[in-house]
Amino acid sequence: MFAFDIMGLIVAYQICVTYKPRTAYKIDVWNYLLYSISSMLLCYIVFAIIQAFKKNINRKGNCKEKAALIPSIYIGESMFFVILAMII
Repeated sequence: MFAFDIMGLIVAYQICVTYKPRTAYKIDVWNYLLYSISSMLLCYIVFAIIQAFKKNINRKGNCKEKAALIPSIYIGESMFFVILAMII
């Protein structure tokens, strides 16, 4: 959860700095929550796709072997930032 929070704050701050430079010191709480929840969903989707390609998912939907989520968080947050940058 800490990794999601840190990456969400970084993305929210980067978007505020890039597109609202005068209000960069204020991170809007609702934007932060939206970014965090959306990026969590994207990270879990990226994680599921990676594990599906590695065939590490059993019939119940759990991983057969332990797998790190942190790389998926980084990939998902990077993708989310690029997508938001293209939209805004």
